[in-house]
Amino acid sequence: DMEQKMKMLENLQDDFDFNYKTLKSQGELSQDLNGNSQASAARQKMAQLEQMLSALDQLRRQIVTEMGGLLTAMDYVQKNLTNEELADWKRRQQIACIGGPPNICLDRLETWITSLAESQLQIRQQIKKLEELQQKVSYKGDPIIQHRPALEEKIVDLFRNLMKSAFVVERQPCMPMHPDRPLVIKTGVQFTNKVRLLVKFQELNYQLKL
Repeated sequence: DMEQKMKMLENLQDDFDFNYKTLKSQGELSQDLNGNSQASAARQKMAQLEQMLSALDQLRRQIVTEMGGLLTAMDYVQKNLTNEELADWKRRQQIACIGGPPNICLDRLETWITSLAESQLQIRQQIKKLEELQQKVSYKGDPIIQHRPALEEKIVDLFRNLMKSAFVVERQPCMPMHPDRPLVIKTGVQFTNKVRLLVKFQELNYQLKL
């Protein structure tokens, strides 16, 4: 679970940071982690610190790799929802406007898209957390520095595109006396339709007057 790994990473980094600062304050550590000390005890502590840094680096690499995989999976699911499921609903809506069978409810699509959006926001928060951790502790070859900007750009693009696709016209303008027929729109004539955001963060359905 990514949430558990993020917590593990934070705890491991806190331990490393505490030990590093403790040794540094005692004058047993040079300014960088490759510094040499004559004291045997200091060398032992230094070796332990390097082991902690190695474990920290390994976990960071594992997390950014798994995040990249999650974003790839989210991209696949999102394309399936927007390019297939949602596009199919829009086609059925067009057919319904010219006398075809009534279109199906959007609730199922809303549930799927809301779940995906919530997952994306969670990943976005975790990427932000990586940035915070990197600002506290960083080193040469830090995988967060190398990969976080691309992860950030990817999740922002995914979420932005999902929100654009999730904003739909649920009910098209229709003839007042014949709701199964599309409205012939004329200049200067007011009409109403119903728009809907297929993400239930807050209620945004309303009558749009044009």
